[in-house]
Amino acid sequence: MKKLCFVVQGVTFLKSIFTLILFSNNEKIKPVIFCMRKRSGKSYDNLDQKKDYIENLIREFKVNCEVVWCDNQNQALDYMMKNNLRSIVCQDAHKHGKVFCDNPEISVFSIGVGFDTLHHANDVRLGRIKNQSYPDIVYFPSEKIKDKFLDLVGSYPSKLVSVGSPIFDHEFFVNKVKKDRKVVTFFVTLQSLVT
Repeated sequence: MKKLCFVVQGVTFLKSIFTLILFSNNEKIKPVIFCMRKRSGKSYDNLDQKKDYIENLIREFKVNCEVVWCDNQNQALDYMMKNNLRSIVCQDAHKHGKVFCDNPEISVFSIGVGFDTLHHANDVRLGRIKNQSYPDIVYFPSEKIKDKFLDLVGSYPSKLVSVGSPIFDHEFFVNKVKKDRKVVTFFVTLQSLVT
């Protein structure tokens, strides 16, 4: 199996990354999962509070993987370099994976989640970003969000691909409550992206 690193930096990051991890063995990938214990300034999003949940899902899905708990991205990068691991999947790597983007030896695959990705595009458009390093590939949840991104930035040095989003593709992350009648869950996007 080929090893591929994933960085999960908070509970909210589970939604974009964890589905990929759970099904990675099906694609002959052994995930190396970097779980960041704490998220600075966002204690509600600390991953250490979901340790049992994460470990139970890994066992339930029988995922052949390595789980490495870290305090920061530099620890994850050190682990990668020591173990000759050169590819990582991040959520919105332009912001949440800068240490990996800054290292030319690492291939960075960014899951663009929408809001952060479009905010980044707007910052690029307005010239707020200086000395920026970029992920190798950005995966968008839809062609519409990719097009909106390109409308804002004009051009971008990363390869841009629209493939769908794990957030929208699985029910793991929707709280299940027994109801007397059926309900529909609507995942909200930017108002300008929907008719």
